[in-house]
Amino acid sequence: MGRNCYIGFFPMERHIFQSVLDIRKLDWEKFDEERIILSLEQSGLRFTTLAEEPGEVSEQKLYELYKETAFDIPGYTGDFPVIEEWRKWHLMVDGYAPEQVIIAAVGDKYVGVSNVLYNQQSNGMYHEYTGVSRAYRGRKVGLGLKLKAIQLARRVRADYIRTDNDSTNAPILKINRCLGYVPLRGSYWMLGRPF
Repeated sequence: MGRNCYIGFFPMERHIFQSVLDIRKLDWEKFDEERIILSLEQSGLRFTTLAEEPGEVSEQKLYELYKETAFDIPGYTGDFPVIEEWRKWHLMVDGYAPEQVIIAAVGDKYVGVSNVLYNQQSNGMYHEYTGVSRAYRGRKVGLGLKLKAIQLARRVRADYIRTDNDSTNAPILKINRCLGYVPLRGSYWMLGRPF
């Protein structure tokens, strides 16, 4: 959003909206995902899931990654929950499965995550969370995670993947647009005082 964006007499701070990728209409050939994934793996990145690396040690590493990356989400406020609360909100929600927690790692260090939930009733998936450690941003880790999520959606024959977006999060918006996510309607956050 530009600095001079107004709705009525109030300046607009941000636009919050969902985007959807229709897996049934996806032109998979245009992504060249195997080359991108291979390139990331050759650079030392390893993709795994929480199902492949279960247990408290892995959950603790994920918790630390969420804790680092959550504060960089535009609009995130407040404290970060203790691990028990974090588990409740991220690893015990409807649609969760450990094989849907896609992890990017360098050695034993978790540097990126995409937690994708599955809704059986709508046959759709939802990006519950995607985050990349600050030290690994700008290296296509986020793109790799999103491509792995799309591969997962294709494997389970989901119809679509949805995600929440914030207009001030340019890096993830760029990835989503590149992959063909279509923005849906949303809401606007306004500043509390007129211009």
